[in-house]
Amino acid sequence: MKRLVKGFSLVELLIALVIGLVVSMVAAQIFTANLRSSETQRVMTEVQESGRYALQMLASDIRRAGMPRSDASLAEGNAGYITTPIVFGVDASQEGGNTDADNDQIAFRFYGVSDCEGETAAGATFDDPALIVNTYYIQKNADGINELFCRGDVNAATTGAAMISGVDSFQVQYGLDRPMTAGESRLDRVAFAGRYVNADQVTAAESVVSVRVALLISAEVDNLPDLKNDQVFQVLDKTLTNGEGVLQEAKMRRLFMSTVKLRNLPQQGVLPNDILI
Repeated sequence: MKRLVKGFSLVELLIALVIGLVVSMVAAQIFTANLRSSETQRVMTEVQESGRYALQMLASDIRRAGMPRSDASLAEGNAGYITTPIVFGVDASQEGGNTDADNDQIAFRFYGVSDCEGETAAGATFDDPALIVNTYYIQKNADGINELFCRGDVNAATTGAAMISGVDSFQVQYGLDRPMTAGESRLDRVAFAGRYVNADQVTAAESVVSVRVALLISAEVDNLPDLKNDQVFQVLDKTLTNGEGVLQEAKMRRLFMSTVKLRNLPQQGVLPNDILI
């Protein structure tokens, strides 16, 4: 007698189908989450690299502010060795404005061979450098995205070089030498910043001993979650809030700040009018 072969019942097939769908949905969700995490990490890395690169370039360049020119015919230490200190800052160093959307601009001069665009001054050498002015500012590109630009003055025909893109805010403040005693205007000749102010708050009777820069960098992420309207970024003197003003669009953002101490201060100490904005 033949033995009957039993198959799956309809209920069993439905149960197996449901289990398979659940497993597939879980696997799809895990895969999607991994893709989102990978994309977020990629964009976060780009923002991190952009911010660090910008701060490194700015800090390295600002440290050259006021670099003197030595007489090439004399060796350092010999009688008659001449240096010509150059004050920090030129008229192009400006406070952008009082609104959150305003960006600052910083400019400084020094004796060197080339500017921030890589343009070499005609006839300039390390022994016989030329006076150079570098200016950092924000400019929109063709897509309406803010870019940090640097413009040197060696070649007047150049329009500046873009350093990084996606700068929501660029702010600069200047550290002023503190008085010997509270309430006095006399300076203690020690290069220590007692307070930080904007460019338009620096007077000729005060000396700048350091510079503080802040950059709010952003990048677009397709799978970014809903915008957190309560997220606040304090960019030096500017307070920016997600969902308001220049931060209306949901993006990946990170704040970068650095304080740069000026190296080329007069040897006799910090004196009024040695450093001007």
